[in-house]
Amino acid sequence: MIDIEEWIAIAPLEIAEAHLSAAHDEEERIRREWYSNLTEQQKVDLQRVQHQCSDLQEQFYERDMPEFGDLVSPITLAYIEQYRTRHKFNEQGWRSLQVDVIVWALGEPPKRHWTKIGGLPYRPADLVWPTILPDDGPYPAKSGEPMTFLAQINLSGSRDLFSPPLPGEVLLVFAEDDTFSREEALHFEWYQLGIPEENLIAANDTAVPAWRFVSCHGFHHRTVDYFSDVPEECYYYPRSRAALLDASKIGGLPCLVQSNLEEFESEMRASNKQFLAQIRSLYPPTNQYYPWLNQYEPLSECRKDLTLELSDNGSIYLFIDQEGRISWTFECA
Repeated sequence: MIDIEEWIAIAPLEIAEAHLSAAHDEEERIRREWYSNLTEQQKVDLQRVQHQCSDLQEQFYERDMPEFGDLVSPITLAYIEQYRTRHKFNEQGWRSLQVDVIVWALGEPPKRHWTKIGGLPYRPADLVWPTILPDDGPYPAKSGEPMTFLAQINLSGSRDLFSPPLPGEVLLVFAEDDTFSREEALHFEWYQLGIPEENLIAANDTAVPAWRFVSCHGFHHRTVDYFSDVPEECYYYPRSRAALLDASKIGGLPCLVQSNLEEFESEMRASNKQFLAQIRSLYPPTNQYYPWLNQYEPLSECRKDLTLELSDNGSIYLFIDQEGRISWTFECA
């Protein structure tokens, strides 16, 4: 768990807004200079386009508001929690569900059983590594080759979010590649806490990943997902991004890329399934301090070895039924 009050003290929203206001002033100066060079007809055409902008979108757009990008850094989480408090999200009457949202630190965690992306799995050394199953489809997978250890989710502190009890405390997720094109593309394993360190798999016994991505570990923060009344066309505006968290998470509501959430939830209820977790593509912010929880210096660029690309900025959504069976779906931009 992270101390959100400590991060709010490090990143007060007012300072971010002041920096943004100065950037807007410079942007406005450049825009005025550009506009002065337009022809009269170009100015008429520009006004016509501007008038087509939805009044509904304007209602939810706040110019002096930091953009809520991908939720990787604790700084982004601190901004969101302050924004929620300022706008009294808890008094809006929106439906909400508790969620353990995850922010990330680079490298291996102090304990092997922590939530992580890549790296060393919390897995007994004497087990056979999972392999890719045969594929009779139009794009045959590499049958028999080792799968990639993609992620590990520690649910020991999140068990109160689910009923009935979960089959284990640590969930391992393996993938055949980064396309997620068939049901067999993912493999899941459950483990209980308490495996002796000397019985865990060593680094030289793990498989080389099928694609390049970051190795990082997660810190959980208990908060809520809101199902707000913000229309879909305003999804990328601050009020919506702060309501339904677009992040790797345990429990809460899935932040879907393509599907309608209400219809999706109806299908889950009909099949007696519960949303378990979301594994989101990770793109740490650039030019912002603390892009990772354990790295103060800003990133000048977002290198591939410092990201997790799941196809085209996609997310994996995990669900669990009453018998403890996991199913999943994948959506991308």
